[in-house]
Amino acid sequence: MQLFRRRLGGDRSAHPPYIPGDLTTGPPGKTLFFFMIPILIGNIFQQCYNLADSIIVGQFVGAGALAAVGGAGPIFYMGTIVSSGFSVGVAIVTGQFFGEGRRREIKDILSTSVLFTVATSILISILGVLFAPALLRFLNTPEDVFADSVTYLTIIFVGFLFIFLANIGGSLFNALGDSKTPLYCMAAGGLLNIVLNLWFVIGFGWGVFGVALATVIGQVFTCAIGFPLLMRRIACLGDGQIGLRHGFGRFRADLLGLIVKLGASSALQGIVLSVSGLLIQGIINSFGSLYMAAYTSAQKIELFLTLPIYNLHNALSNYSAQNIGAGRLNRVKQGYRVSILWSMIFCAAMAVILFLFGGNLIGIFIKAESDGAVIQVGAQYLRMLCIAYFPMSFMFMSEGLLRGAGDVLSVSFITAGGMLFRMIAAYSFASLLGFYTVAVAYFFSYTSESILAYIRVRSGRWREKAVTGGVSPVAEGNDAL
Repeated sequence: MQLFRRRLGGDRSAHPPYIPGDLTTGPPGKTLFFFMIPILIGNIFQQCYNLADSIIVGQFVGAGALAAVGGAGPIFYMGTIVSSGFSVGVAIVTGQFFGEGRRREIKDILSTSVLFTVATSILISILGVLFAPALLRFLNTPEDVFADSVTYLTIIFVGFLFIFLANIGGSLFNALGDSKTPLYCMAAGGLLNIVLNLWFVIGFGWGVFGVALATVIGQVFTCAIGFPLLMRRIACLGDGQIGLRHGFGRFRADLLGLIVKLGASSALQGIVLSVSGLLIQGIINSFGSLYMAAYTSAQKIELFLTLPIYNLHNALSNYSAQNIGAGRLNRVKQGYRVSILWSMIFCAAMAVILFLFGGNLIGIFIKAESDGAVIQVGAQYLRMLCIAYFPMSFMFMSEGLLRGAGDVLSVSFITAGGMLFRMIAAYSFASLLGFYTVAVAYFFSYTSESILAYIRVRSGRWREKAVTGGVSPVAEGNDAL
């Protein structure tokens, strides 16, 4: 990273002229809030079309097809490890460069990212299609859902390039402080996905194949409208002296090395999560398709209701990256404290909803007349999981700050510690609690991660991880918070 570090000296408080997307000015709480809202709305749209997949499959195909889609989830997540990790690296470098005022280099980040994405996606697609059946066997996938799981994964991996590109584009927009444009693109792609779901599944009777195809087409459409806007956005950037005439720059091996270094640390976290998810899914699969369907439905609801917390985590990460690049640590600390407060409020509201209406929410996906046992199991699981969300929210805020600082390797080790606690708890209580051991395991992992992440934040060592050299350990005092 030394290649990118500037000499410290002169007036480090100097800041380039304000342009839209600058998160280094204005009240921290207000800035974070208005930056987070479009991200939240956009992810609500994304979850809505994910929910639409499950609702359409569960209501018009059956619980077995729903279990097939859910059982394929951990394997698809393995495929997204590279995508997610690389997107994190892109966001950190872009945000810190933008905050420090090195905006002319962002077009090179775009070109480098796209070329890497195309090459990597081809490899992931080939490996995903070839090894999906073997991985499903490893997960003890029941025979009655095996064929549908293979079909779903095959279509998804064939279209993986566009899923990867959509992630990269969204990360670049958010790192530049523009959370509205990806909202519009995601909403358009999500609406198209829902329409195609209804058409393919109900109209043509294509089942799981239709759901997967609609997902890929929606991502293609998102990329088609999003990338021209992204290139135009980057082309409009300037450092007060030189305007960029083109949004697409040149490939730079030095930038790729920096991004991959950060992304690899984040990918390590993804690998740990993926392995943990595979093992957890294996435990669930051993109880049969009823519990698989209940867990899949509960996961969809959980992902939807935790969106405010997860998106506040993402907003804090991008906010921290820009302000660390600008050397404004006081704003980072203020944003962190505000985020913790908001996340606890969101968490309390979510726990009430799940405890009181868990059964009703599971019933959205499952017909009560034919699969009432699935609803009962899923609702009980959600009630047990409520208490785990409080340490989870604290964990997300701490890790958001660390990630924005570029301290992603520490986050990976923290995650590994949490997953170790998760698996120990899952296997230790499996014979006593059965399927519900999963909820207990999540509580142990979130609690341990939140403690470890807070210790890292308090240490203040994250201040030394800035990739731009825009922050020194004594920039604004030695206190960590």
